[in-house]
Amino acid sequence: MVINLSSERIEVDPLTDETANFIALANVLDGIREHGLRVHNANHDSTLVTHLNQKVGNVQTRPLEADAQRLLRVAWQTELAARLSESFDDPDLRRIGALSLPMQAYYALFNARRALSIAAGAPIYSHTSMHKDFANNRVGVLPPPWGIVLNGDPRSTLDCAMAPNPRGFTPYKFNPMERSHAPEAHLFYALLIARRWKFEEARKKWLENNRKHDGSRYVRLPSGKPDELVDGLRPTTVLDFLYELRRRANYEKADEFLSSADDAVVKRYYDGILYLVTSGLLLTEAQIALFAGTDALEEAATTWISRAQRIGSSATRPLKDRLAVIKSVA
Repeated sequence: MVINLSSERIEVDPLTDETANFIALANVLDGIREHGLRVHNANHDSTLVTHLNQKVGNVQTRPLEADAQRLLRVAWQTELAARLSESFDDPDLRRIGALSLPMQAYYALFNARRALSIAAGAPIYSHTSMHKDFANNRVGVLPPPWGIVLNGDPRSTLDCAMAPNPRGFTPYKFNPMERSHAPEAHLFYALLIARRWKFEEARKKWLENNRKHDGSRYVRLPSGKPDELVDGLRPTTVLDFLYELRRRANYEKADEFLSSADDAVVKRYYDGILYLVTSGLLLTEAQIALFAGTDALEEAATTWISRAQRIGSSATRPLKDRLAVIKSVA
C-alpha cells in the first residue's frame, strides 16, 4: 500500500490477519497487567503476598526436597532467558524473541508450580494434571488476576462470566484490537479466547477419536455434542491462557509472532507476559515459603544467585526483589 501526502510517498505495511491477531494478543496481555496494577495499587507485590498468606493460613511445614530446589533453579534460569531483551532494552531483540517468549514464560511457571507441588507433599508431573489442579484447587487462594476464572459457553461471549467478577464487569462484544476498553474487558477476552481454544481442542479430539456406525469419519459434531463438550470444560484460568499461548506459538500460529506490528505493540506484549511471569513466580515462591519456610526458599535462591551473578545484577535482581517482598510480609 502507498499513501500520498503532498509530494511525499510513504510505504505502509498492509495489516495482515497475523499482525491483527498479534495486536489483539498484546492488548489483552496489557489489559491483564493493567488490571493487576490497578487492583493492587502501589504496594502491588506485598499486597499479592499478603492476600495469599491470609487465604492459605497455617500449613504443616516440611523440608524443601532437593528435587523441588532443582525445579526452582530451572524456573529461575528459564525466567532469565525470558528477560533477555528486557535487560538490553532492545526492540529488535524483543521482536526476535516474541515467538519463544510464551514458551519461556510458561515453563518458568510450570516448573515453579511443580516445585510447589513437591513442597506441599502432592507432586504433580504432567501439564494436564497441573492445569486441572490449579483450576479446581488452587485459584481460590490467589489474588487477581491469578485468582479469577471464566465459566460458561465460549461459543457465545454473553454466556460467559468471570468469578469472582472484577469491578462488576458485564460481558460485551468488542474488538480486542481497540485499546480503549477497560482492563477487565481485556482480562475477560484473554480468558475467553483460552476457553475457545480449549473447546476447539476438545472438538478436534472428539472428531479424531469417534466414528459413525459405518466406520466413516464425522465431518462435524453430532447434535447435542457441542453442549456436552462445553459442560465438560473446567473453569478457565490465566495459567490456561499462558499455556494455550505457548502451544499456539510452538505448534499452530508461529507467523502471528513474527508480525510487522509496531515496536510499541511488541513492548506491550512483552510487558504483559513478563507481568505474568513476575507475579506468578512471586505467588508460587511465597507459597513454597509457607510450606518449607522462608529460610529454605532463601537458601535455594542464594544457590542459584551465586551461579547467575556473573551475568550481571539484572540477571538476579527480579528474584532478589521477590525474595525481599516475601521476607517482609512473612
